[in-house]
Amino acid sequence: MSSWSLLIASQGQVLDGPAGVIGFKPCWQPEDHRSFFTAPEAWGLFTQKRQDSTQHERLEIRHGQLQVRELVFECPPAPANLGATVRLAGRESPSSIRRDGPEVRLTLPSLTKVNEGQAIEVELRA
Repeated sequence: MSSWSLLIASQGQVLDGPAGVIGFKPCWQPEDHRSFFTAPEAWGLFTQKRQDSTQHERLEIRHGQLQVRELVFECPPAPANLGATVRLAGRESPSSIRRDGPEVRLTLPSLTKVNEGQAIEVELRA
């Protein structure tokens, strides 16, 4: 079990399954991060890539389904004019953005199910 905590700590996983909150604040290779993740009803692959003033996040659901309402990431430095695009299963989804220092929270209009074989993609840009 102690080795499992290393994974969660290095990826900085934020998870509240019943509320539909999932996110990552990796402290291990945040510029080019790739790690396995688990959630209450799903598991998959999380990747984060930072380039210039853009940060890309991708959660691939490899098994099960993920109920999501809010996505949480870290985007240092978080500029005042930060923009975001969220795609759920290839379709753009509206979201509201809220920042608290480097933490960025993207809230979807409603709880949304993302199924096995689908992905959540987020682009954060200054």
